[in-house]
Formats: sequence, C-alpha cells, structure tokens
Amino acid sequence: MKLRAPTSLSTQLALVMALAVLAAAAVQLVVLMLERNRTGLIEASGPAITRFADLSSEALTGNWRQLDERAGQRYRRRSSRLTITDQNYIVRWEMDRHRQLEQRLQRVLGDQGHPDVAVMAATRILDRPDQPGPMYRSGLRTDQQDRRRLKFREIVLATQLAPDRWITGVYLAPVPPNDEFGRLFLGVLVAVGCVLGAAIWMSSRLVRPLRELAAAATQFGGSQRPEALAVRGPREIRRSLAAFNSMSERVSDLLREKDVMLGALGHDLRTPLASLRIRVESMEPESEREKAITTIEETARLLESILDFARTGKASSQTGPFDLREMLARLIDDYADQGRQVILDAAPVPTPVVSSEELLSRLFRNLIDNACQHATTVSVKIEQARSNTKISVLDDGPGIPEEQLQLVRQPFYRTDASRNRRGGGSGLGLALADSIVRTLGGDLHLTNRKPRGLSAAVTLPSDVGGGKTTD
Repeated sequence: MKLRAPTSLSTQLALVMALAVLAAAAVQLVVLMLERNRTGLIEASGPAITRFADLSSEALTGNWRQLDERAGQRYRRRSSRLTITDQNYIVRWEMDRHRQLEQRLQRVLGDQGHPDVAVMAATRILDRPDQPGPMYRSGLRTDQQDRRRLKFREIVLATQLAPDRWITGVYLAPVPPNDEFGRLFLGVLVAVGCVLGAAIWMSSRLVRPLRELAAAATQFGGSQRPEALAVRGPREIRRSLAAFNSMSERVSDLLREKDVMLGALGHDLRTPLASLRIRVESMEPESEREKAITTIEETARLLESILDFARTGKASSQTGPFDLREMLARLIDDYADQGRQVILDAAPVPTPVVSSEELLSRLFRNLIDNACQHATTVSVKIEQARSNTKISVLDDGPGIPEEQLQLVRQPFYRTDASRNRRGGGSGLGLALADSIVRTLGGDLHLTNRKPRGLSAAVTLPSDVGGGKTTD
C-alpha cells in the first residue's frame, strides 16, 4: 500500500514540527551519551592514571628490579592489579589503544620527570568483573553491590621500564546504569506532544480563516452584496481577508453597474428595433420588405443572445420543483407551431426536478435552435437515473469537426460550415448553453453521431439547483 503525503496545511505543519523536534532530540541524545561516556572515562581513569603514574615513576628509578626479584610479586587492591612482566598485554591481547589516555599518562609521567618513556593505554566495557582480560581472569575483588551493576569499565595502562620489561596496571570501575535514558526518552515524548499541540493550535488559527476565505470565494455569486468575512488571525491573514472583502465589494459594484448598463442597452435597442419593424411592415415591394424584416429579426435575436450571455452569471431565476418532461413538451409544441420537426423521445411519465425552470427552458431552447439551424429533424431524449437526469438533443445535421467540439463553446465562435449569419447564427447559442449548465452544476457533452448528426447531451444531478433561489 502506497503512503500518500498529507496535503492539508495543519497536518503538514504538525508533521514538520514533530519531525524537527525528534531530529533535534535525537542529536541531543547522541551528544549527551557521548559526553556521558567521555565524562565517565575521565572520572574512572583519573585516579587510576595518577596511581599508576606514581608506581611507574617509582619503578623507573630502578626499584622495579627489587620488585621483580620477589618472584613476580603482584600488587593488588580491591579493584586494581599491578604486575611487572616481559610482555605488553595490550599488544598481546590486540586491544585498541586509547590515544587520549596515553596522552594523559604521558603528561603525568612528564611532570614527574619521565617525559620520554613509552606508554600504552586501552579501555573496554566488561559485562562482569571476572571476564577474561589482559591479566586473564585477574580475580579482581568487587563487593556485591558492584556485582549487581552488571557492567564494568576496565582500564589497562602499561609503561616500558626496559627493553624487556613492562609494568602493567589493570583498574576496574563500575559503569553507572544507563537508567536515565528512559527519562530522557519520556522527556522527548512530552516535548513532541507539546510541539504537536502548539502546531495544531497555530495551524487552526491559520487554516480556519483560509477555509472561510475559500468558501466565500466559491460561493461568490456576482452582483449580490457579499457577506463580509470576519477579519481575524495573524497579521498577514487579516490583511488577506480585508483585501478579499474590499475586492468582493468592488466586483459586486462593477457587476451591478454592468447589469444596469445591459438593461438600459437592451431597452434602448429594443425600442428602435420594434419601431423599425412597424415601419417596415408597409414597405414595397414585398420582397424587400421580407428581407428587411428578416434582418431586423436577426438583429433582435443577436441582441437577446448577447444580453442573455452577459447575464448568465447572475440570471434572475426562481428555483423550485417542476416536471421537466412537461416543460420540454410545451417547448417542442412551440417549435411544431413554427413548422419545425422536433420530436420528444421520453416515456409518458413525469420527470420531477428541483431547479430553475426559466434557466432550463433557455438552455434547451438554445440547443434546439442550434440543432434546427443545421438539421431537418431534431429529437429530444430523456433518460432518468437514480443520481442524475440526462437530456440529449439529437439532430441529423452535418455535425461539428472533432477538433472544434470544444471551440464551439466559446462566445461568437462559428464553424467554417456556418459562417453566414443566416445559417450559422450569432455563435452564442452553445456558449450560453454551456454557461447555464455549469451554473446549474451539470455537464454539457458534445459528440458527433454516426453516420451523421450531433448529440448535445446535458447531464443534471437529480437534485439540480439544490432547491435554492438565485437572485
């Protein structure tokens, strides 16, 4: 199973901060453990180096021969052992030399007047005090409390007395139990929890205003007065919210001014067109009169198409339940009265929807008009499913070239086969239909039929319109 990276700001912020705290805590633990080991070595080796340097200095003055004559007399203490032999046990046991201990031992011996003597030092951790070492089962004595500690630090120091003589000291020091690691780990968990809590609180302050901003931008309906967002959060967020409130008010004012201008434009143009139509009715000869009337009607249709397309984003319409099949049947009857062959292909049962009847009537009128301009027979088919309703406007015309199926949705675009105004229209029918469908939350799909014809399929959700009123 592939893990997906979190996409929300709050989750990303909390995750980044938690990882940062864990990384910092891990580095801190490593540094702490290294420092603890270094401090423990210094504490354990300090007395051992001093004591061994004193014995080595005494032996270097020549007393080692007297010590050696005592049949390998060995000096023992509770947790240390000293011997003089012809072997260097550090080399023999292939122990890793500890340069820092050697430098410290060399410095102490130099202070005692023996700066050039050869020394070696090594250290290791033993699981028990009687574990074999350079002295092979040295038998160092430890009390019961030390034995319960389980681990011991063995420090091996060696000084060369002569070419064939080494004095070697083995010192055993208990290693304190590492029980503070659990407390440190618990502290890290507490720190991570505090950071996560702070990250969640801070991200909520950032995310909540951003979500409100996104919701307001999505629901922005155009010229209606928008509800101002509450300005809160950090300074940058407050500035963004205030800027959005100001922008939405300016946009609403501009859209209202546009609506007023369009209304005035439509009124000012309809009136002279209607007056011109009345005067043309008495023109002679009749052939010229018909041409003039046709031109006036085309101009009026173009004007209505432009105004409808400009108003689509905020078309005034009342939403409510109605029978879609009955509305389409009335629409098709109007086309039959005009002598156009439009057929309704649907079962004689109601098709209830909740939407704007005005917008849907305008939508299908545009689709049917577009089909009638290029075909002789048009059919409207209704297919109802549980989650959506599909209405297809089918014609037997020449269709649309595949590469232009998306382009025809653009305003004023006409295909090469319909350049003239009489046959091709204004180029706003499909653009207006596509805009209405998107306003209602549906989808318009254009496909060419076989062997010829075009299918304009409108898919609307079953609760299209959502039962709301669009002002």
